[in-house]
Amino acid sequence: MICFYKNYNGINFLFNSDNSLYLLRKLETATIGVPVIENIRENIKNQICTMEINLFSDEDYVFYKNNRITFWFSEETLEYAIYKITDFLAKGDFYPSEFGDFIISNSLGVPEGNRRRKMPIYFIKE
Repeated sequence: MICFYKNYNGINFLFNSDNSLYLLRKLETATIGVPVIENIRENIKNQICTMEINLFSDEDYVFYKNNRITFWFSEETLEYAIYKITDFLAKGDFYPSEFGDFIISNSLGVPEGNRRRKMPIYFIKE
């Protein structure tokens, strides 16, 4: 199971070879209109959360509240996620660890407020 924790720097996803391969297979077969949904574990509170990845938006958005993280990936971001996970499986580490900056949105993928605040997302070796 993929684990994550949120701190003032952003959201950090922890991967090992098993959970990264599992997510890679799901991302490689992802289609528009069918979200990729996974249960993930929040490390600090040790609770199960739901991660949902929606394809394709023109920009990259994230919604995080309580036990739910929802992403909206552009086509370019989906390709980059597949590349980063494939590279991790080949080399055993994420370098650089930053995956991207996602615009913070509401639960419908609409940016909150007038400012387009961003949240960095990191992929880290477990």
